[in-house]
Amino acid sequence: MQSDRGRAPRLRTWAGRSRLPGGMRPSLRVLALLTASLSGSLSGCFVDREYSNETIIEFEACATFGDACEELTDFRVVGRELGEEASAVIGDRVRFRDVMPNRVVTFDVEGYSGSTLFYRATCDIGATPYTTVEADCRNDVEAVN
Repeated sequence: MQSDRGRAPRLRTWAGRSRLPGGMRPSLRVLALLTASLSGSLSGCFVDREYSNETIIEFEACATFGDACEELTDFRVVGRELGEEASAVIGDRVRFRDVMPNRVVTFDVEGYSGSTLFYRATCDIGATPYTTVEADCRNDVEAVN
């Protein structure tokens, strides 16, 4: 019988076993699917929202007007219940900060080419607590004659 004196103790870990608990053998395919599943669910959590320490509703012209944004030079957004308004050139964003969380706010959005009003939309946007919500009013846009 050999003595274990002077040797590092052997540690048996789950990773070193050839079988999982219950006698199942891990396959590379199962482990790859599990890894892809976990990484996919963790990376796609905030598609249209950005974590913030304040509640923000943000407008970007092309997200608001869709393809019509190519005809515009600037846009204006009015938050009815907020009593605030802001304007920006195409490519910039309009942000309404410190919106009360869990509140739905009605916004009037107008798209201009120079000083001429081309498009308008009215949409309701929900303020999710401690996130930046990217407003999307494309379904509510109408051309102004």
